[in-house]
Amino acid sequence: QALSELSHALRAVAGLLQGVQELRQHVSQHFLPELRRHPTSLTVAREFRRKRMQLLDKAAADALSQWGHALVATLQRQLHSKAGKFDYCPRRDDAPVEPTPAFKLMSRTLRTHLGEATALLRGSAGGEDGKGAAGSAAAGGLDLSKLYAMIGRRVCSMMMQYMRRLRVDAQQGSFILARDVDELRSAAEMLGDEATTNKLDAMRRYMLLFMTPAENVVEVVRDCLAQSAEYDRQEVLALVKRRADYRRNGVQSAWARELFSDNPNAAGGPTAGSAKGAGGRDALRLQVLQGQAAGGGGLRAPF
Repeated sequence: QALSELSHALRAVAGLLQGVQELRQHVSQHFLPELRRHPTSLTVAREFRRKRMQLLDKAAADALSQWGHALVATLQRQLHSKAGKFDYCPRRDDAPVEPTPAFKLMSRTLRTHLGEATALLRGSAGGEDGKGAAGSAAAGGLDLSKLYAMIGRRVCSMMMQYMRRLRVDAQQGSFILARDVDELRSAAEMLGDEATTNKLDAMRRYMLLFMTPAENVVEVVRDCLAQSAEYDRQEVLALVKRRADYRRNGVQSAWARELFSDNPNAAGGPTAGSAKGAGGRDALRLQVLQGQAAGGGGLRAPF
């Protein structure tokens, strides 16, 4: 029902925009030529038209904004209703490494409604492949890029909050989560918003925190923290705690105690006394990049 209401609202906005365009054309073709012989009347008519068109454009922009917020709210409901407790800690060793039902549904919803928005509000402006729907062209005087950027920001925020609540194992679970991020990013490309795709790319890099074997977590986290341009410190420390092996039977694991100890170097940059040194970190990165971490098989690396 919510999805059908979204479609209905979008079609109503498209109809309003079409009406505004037709009204502009009608006034220009039939009224303005006659009024040009009366300069004062022409000025009054133009001002009247400008104000009325502004009101109509604002009404369309408000309706379109409500559609965008409703779309994000629908994605949130789908995520909360379809996400499973053991999505990233599968009980079976042969669990398929593929997007979870929640992200398949969310991706389908995004593609459907962004595609519909492109068709109704843009025509072919977004390109034949449906990407770049938020290009520089405007529909009925509206700049859809701002709306799509807002949708992208909220989707990214929703995804990061979701990741902060997860429990992820370093075997299949980490790779399933990577597939979910891929699925969302692929659908979000239709927004045509660079900031959104960059943020989702950054989330993909964070998958390294989940894929890393327990014995290498401390040095990999320190390595990530040293790369402040690519990794946000708060996000790194929050996400690494979502590993399933962070705590066992209520007791912190050895790597967690070392990483979050009172030692000032524990959560800082790499230290000179690192157990394996830079060569060990590089070897681990290469291993994960090649998708050879435990349970990963031939899966594409997260960055």
